Amino acid sequence: MIEARPSTHPGIILKEAFARLLRLTQAKMAKVLGVGIKTLSELYNEKRGVSAPMALKLAHYFGIMLQY
Repeated sequence: MIEARPSTHPGIILKEAFARLLRLTQAKMAKVLGVGIKTLSELYNEKRGVSAPMALKLAHYFGIMLQY
């Protein structure tokens, strides 16, 4: 039987695949997204999930098309 691996928290993906690759600091990303640095820090540190408004802000900032 194949065991499923634990899911990756969205904050890890944001930090590793986007912020680090684009060399965005938490402060810069918080500013452009219009959120507090604490909010972004909690997301990075897996203390907060991605809300619908945050998902839309991230999609808009990174140019990701959302399908409904």
